[in-house]
Amino acid sequence: MEKGTLMELAYQCILRKIIEERLAPGTPLRENHLAEEFNLSPTPVREAFRRLENEGWLQSLPYKGCTLRQYTLKELEEMFLLREALEGAAVKCAVQRATQRDLRKLEDVLKKERAFIDVRREKNPEPALESPTSIDILFHDALVDAAHAPHLKQRSSMLQAQISYVIFLNARTPTTPDDLESVYEEHCMVFFAIRRGWKDIAEELIQRHIHSGWNKYLHSLKQGEDNRASSRTVSRKA
Repeated sequence: MEKGTLMELAYQCILRKIIEERLAPGTPLRENHLAEEFNLSPTPVREAFRRLENEGWLQSLPYKGCTLRQYTLKELEEMFLLREALEGAAVKCAVQRATQRDLRKLEDVLKKERAFIDVRREKNPEPALESPTSIDILFHDALVDAAHAPHLKQRSSMLQAQISYVIFLNARTPTTPDDLESVYEEHCMVFFAIRRGWKDIAEELIQRHIHSGWNKYLHSLKQGEDNRASSRTVSRKA
């Protein structure tokens, strides 16, 4: 296997491990251990580390090696702003370039989202934690695919993965079927605007949708802080 292909394999394996195992910020990643785990030589793993560090996943510390990076609130806000810009550009491209196949794919994702909400409402109407690989990500992936812009897709996908990972670790709050319904309706509005060729409206809708996600994240952080403060108060009284 060629050198570049091995590095890409190492990169994908490490990134999947970070996301699927929900490794916390500050977790050390050992080059030799990962090389052994993935049955690779240390060289492609080392090169994958450099790429992950450049992308913001890892940080290299003296005497500690590579660890998972902790994002500040300001950095995460910048990531949301960048995602607004990227997906805003994506929907404008999608209005001009989306094929009938792209539109059917988006419509199929919306049907799956609708079915998921209906099942959830019937079987589990109470607030519950959702998977980080939710139907929401499928919609955004299909949306960016419809833009037919490879460089934009690469950057957007990386950013979405980082945001989803950080949110899943730091601000997981239960959602209700009504919460999911609200997201679904926003997705439908974006899709309708793309299908009708309303470029500027589609851009505004997707940016508003992403900004709403940022506000929900801030709300969940505050809610988490309030819950922890309440727990400490109860403990002191006990």
